[in-house]
Amino acid sequence: MGQVAYQLRSEVEAHRHCHDQYLAQGDVAMVRKLGAALVSLARGLLPDWLRLRDGAMHRLGVGTTRDMRSVITGVFIPVCRCRAYTVAERVDIWRGIAFSKKLLWADFIQTDLTSQIHTLNLPTYFFSCLYDYTAHCDLARVLFDQIKAPARGFYTFGNSAHSPLFEEPQQVRSVLQQDVLAGEDNLADK
Repeated sequence: MGQVAYQLRSEVEAHRHCHDQYLAQGDVAMVRKLGAALVSLARGLLPDWLRLRDGAMHRLGVGTTRDMRSVITGVFIPVCRCRAYTVAERVDIWRGIAFSKKLLWADFIQTDLTSQIHTLNLPTYFFSCLYDYTAHCDLARVLFDQIKAPARGFYTFGNSAHSPLFEEPQQVRSVLQQDVLAGEDNLADK
């Protein structure tokens, strides 16, 4: 779900989309901030973009979920309130995110999976979303189209950002039950 193909290119697309949307809305202040926080394949990500990114994307409904406005209210607080986790597990979730980001972010952002992955020896199903600018749907499709696998499926969720499991659970469940568990191919998008 939300398959990354080449995260830096996805960030470039997210920045472009945000800029265009805020320009169309007449939000001059946000357009100015985005102009100072450029992203490019050549220069990579500037710290200004990373500070601005989540808030800008969530306000447009293209971040984690279509209706989420902040990571604090949309992820942090629900995780802290979730009774399925112990207090230690709640803390470890955030420690793990911080540790992973520090250790893996530079490689993650620069890795172009489309130049590295052509065969997977396991069933491969991508769940991509039209409003996902965290892991751009079109880039995931390019990666998917080149992969050879014993069974494959590509599914686009039309009302989700980055989290179809939370935003369109019935459609996710249907795909899992009807195609994935049966090992069915879906090479044309459903």
